[in-house]
Amino acid sequence: FEIVKAAGFNDGYVGIEYEGDSMSAGDGIRATKKLLERVRKELA
Repeated sequence: FEIVKAAGFNDGYVGIEYEGDSMSAGDGIRATKKLLERVRKELA
């Protein structure tokens, strides 16, 4: 995300897919969303 932010992309959407085996697709998407929100806050 540092690269994306440095390129000037500060608004918009991020598509999330999950294909792991450790949790359901829905749970994987929610976990990834939570991680991305944390990273976004750290880079703000």
